[in-house]
Amino acid sequence: LDVSALHGLSRRQLPFGQLTPQELSAVYFHLRGNVDIFKPEICVLTPRAIRSILAKAEVIQIHVDRKGNQPQELSRSRAPQALADIKKGGHYLYVNSRISEYMTVVLEGRIRITAGRDGFVSEAGKWAVFCPEVFQGIAWDAKGRKLQEPPAFKPDFSARVISNARVMRMSRQQFMEAMRQSKKEKETKDAVIEIGDDAEDDDRKATLLAELAAPSEALESKTPDSLEAKTELTKPV
Repeated sequence: LDVSALHGLSRRQLPFGQLTPQELSAVYFHLRGNVDIFKPEICVLTPRAIRSILAKAEVIQIHVDRKGNQPQELSRSRAPQALADIKKGGHYLYVNSRISEYMTVVLEGRIRITAGRDGFVSEAGKWAVFCPEVFQGIAWDAKGRKLQEPPAFKPDFSARVISNARVMRMSRQQFMEAMRQSKKEKETKDAVIEIGDDAEDDDRKATLLAELAAPSEALESKTPDSLEAKTELTKPV
């Protein structure tokens, strides 16, 4: 993926709370090419549904005090409750053993990861993907009517923002919404195929085709020509 098209965007051009059209396309191709649960051969979501949830995903800006007034790393002497999530004004994307429903994609900035009993420390930057596992195990019941959720997800590491950053978060509920959208799309396509060339159902077929052709809610973006899929992007953490 050639992300050079994103480098020219100044902070004033970056909207708070949502992906730019260029970012949306870049994140889409990154997920499709590098994150297992979104790869075409196994993904349960349609491309349209993925783009739709990316358009709705929240983007959060985190400002880090460069004067050194930063939170301490997670330690045995510090209760997890004292480590504030970024949505509460803190610097933590994840805290070891604290429930989270979010997958995170780093758009800008640096993240410090602390893992294991020995507190092994590593860092990740732009295009790092954290915790796509929150979506694993979500499936339709035997009758295909209700989505079943796996147990709550708890990361086995902590991840803290250590420089000014922008991150995109996608929730488990948003992923489930996309699964419902994908199911509806498939059912509509199946209905069109079933109708076939039956002239008596032309009106119904036209209505179904119009549903498939209509833009998804909150989504109508085009992929810039400069954004092409490649393989050099950061693998999921």
